[in-house]
Amino acid sequence: MKKRWLFLTIAILSTYISFAQEFAIDTVYFEFDRYDIKEKYQTELDSIIALFSEYPSYYVEITGHTDSIGSEAYNQALSEQRALSIYSYMAEHGLHPKRMSYQGFGTTRPVAPNTSFLGRMKNRRADMAVIFSTEPLEPPIAEIDSSELLVEAEPEIDPLVPVEQSAGFDAVAIDTRNLNVITGPQGTRVTIPANVFNTKETALTFELKELFNKKDIILASMPTVDKTGPLETVGMVEINAYNARKRPVKLKKGMAIKIEVPTTRRDQNMSVYRGTGGSRGGRRGRGSRPTPAINPVNLWQELAEVAVGYRGNMYQFQAPSLTRFNVGRPLYYSQDTDEDAKPIDFSVKLKGKRFERNTSVMLVGDVVRTFIPLKKQSTRIYQGQGIKYLDKDSKLILVAIQYDNDNTPYFTKREFRVGAFLKDSKKGSARIKIKTKFRRLKDNDELMEKINEL
Repeated sequence: MKKRWLFLTIAILSTYISFAQEFAIDTVYFEFDRYDIKEKYQTELDSIIALFSEYPSYYVEITGHTDSIGSEAYNQALSEQRALSIYSYMAEHGLHPKRMSYQGFGTTRPVAPNTSFLGRMKNRRADMAVIFSTEPLEPPIAEIDSSELLVEAEPEIDPLVPVEQSAGFDAVAIDTRNLNVITGPQGTRVTIPANVFNTKETALTFELKELFNKKDIILASMPTVDKTGPLETVGMVEINAYNARKRPVKLKKGMAIKIEVPTTRRDQNMSVYRGTGGSRGGRRGRGSRPTPAINPVNLWQELAEVAVGYRGNMYQFQAPSLTRFNVGRPLYYSQDTDEDAKPIDFSVKLKGKRFERNTSVMLVGDVVRTFIPLKKQSTRIYQGQGIKYLDKDSKLILVAIQYDNDNTPYFTKREFRVGAFLKDSKKGSARIKIKTKFRRLKDNDELMEKINEL
């Protein structure tokens, strides 16, 4: 954490404070496309928070910033999340929320050129301006003419009459005293009973994100795998609620929200899975409107106690919490395999140029909707070990995406049948080795075309 301590008179800093103060500027740096605070910065934030006990008054101004990679809209939202993460951390550790403010500036205030890796690293930050004072820091309260105040009548609330809204790419405002019904752009329907949230606040923002089509799932690098093996997915959704301070709100104990997921067919043995692990920051929209993809997961965990029903071309279930959900089933139900079938180890060698941008590599099911991520073993080698439920006639598509330093996409795909590359083994897993070469694309539009062809 970079620290620069300055001692100034408060007359220079503000028009309403007239005492000598101690003023500090601190910076927290973030990983690419992330807004979670590293442990080393948490330690240093704790040391700053400890200083507040020595001063009866203080004020903290937090600003978030990003590098230039990605769309303006996405970077603006990411910068706000970075500032909010610092604000929330300090509030949770005892600082008064009204003694702090936060704001995101996106890419508009760089401290270094975005033309190099080091420069972009310096711009992925949140700055804190901290004023410590031995005197009150109360701003003047403007006098208000009471005759100008209008008192609005409280709206009538009927918790049995639904208030219906259509959700776009942004969160929607809800009154928790109402029965709310939210419909997503891709057809997901969420029914929120009255008074189910564990908060006294009645005005919340509710966020619904959907992940259904193959293109969005590939761009989000979203796996469909649980601890037993690959899953066949119908669709994935994420639901969240936030209060006025943009803090997450939970459901009351024993309460649930009804979720209905659209489908084109009805299959047997469907289950609900909850997402675990993964990145909080999600994946960026690169040079175009960001995809409303849900935050990635590491694995899906089956919720055996949650029943899945079917009605009117919709799977439906009662969500016991606000998180990421996947409606699906183990892959062996749609393949000519069973739970005891021999697993397969995949090894993929990527040829062509390699760059600093993160590379995503996955196997995509051609018929069923299955997405199996491969993990990086070296600069060019990606592997997937012990992948189950694939028969010799299974058709898969290997997909890999990367970006160079100028944000130009590189893409490769390889269609194959498992039996054509399978080398059986008397002991342990069978093996498949594949080589494929990256090809440079013109822009993100061409990348979208390539993915839509899959």
